[in-house]
Amino acid sequence: MNISLPQHVESYIQVQVKQGKYASVTQALSEILQAGMQALQQANTAEVSPVRLKRRQISHHLSAIESNPLTGKEKALFASFDAKGWSDEQRIAYLTRKLQDKSLFADMG
Repeated sequence: MNISLPQHVESYIQVQVKQGKYASVTQALSEILQAGMQALQQANTAEVSPVRLKRRQISHHLSAIESNPLTGKEKALFASFDAKGWSDEQRIAYLTRKLQDKSLFADMG
């Protein structure tokens, strides 16, 4: 894969490699991207954002409008994702796994 970086980023990485902070450009990119992803995940898990809460409220409301309101257990499940600080990827993986097991809502009804 060929990635084009902004000139200032490329220059920064080259300086870091020359100064010996990283063994190669590839290592520098890998570590910088990993640090950025960790920072994003911490920001996502630090607190439930007002945007995420609003989206959840809207989705609950839309379900009710469609005559398919969420049960208390279903609402609690989605709220627990926030309480656990799960990222979107973790939420999707959990729901996908449970739906494949067909056990997510087996005891709900």
